Amino acid sequence: MKKEIFGYVSGGYDKINSAFEKKLRSIGVTIILNTQVKQIFNDNLNNLIVETNTTDKYLFNKMISTLPSDISIQVAPSLSKELRYARRNLLQQTKV
Repeated sequence: MKKEIFGYVSGGYDKINSAFEKKLRSIGVTIILNTQVKQIFNDNLNNLIVETNTTDKYLFNKMISTLPSDISIQVAPSLSKELRYARRNLLQQTKV
């Protein structure tokens, strides 16, 4: 049986995040930090368009977001029905 073990990363999680960012940038990944997202939508080629509060627009073929799911749904109105349904079910299952 596996046992959970707590540990400390020398340098903290900033060290992990910095190394991860460095690796991703080295292979051509675009990383945008500290930017408020206004809207996310698909173009007719199924690319993701991310519009910021400064009206800048970024084109991506894939995206990782750390937004909470309720905010994701607000800024991504074209989010698939399946993902909306999954979120709704998850919220219903976790209500106390």
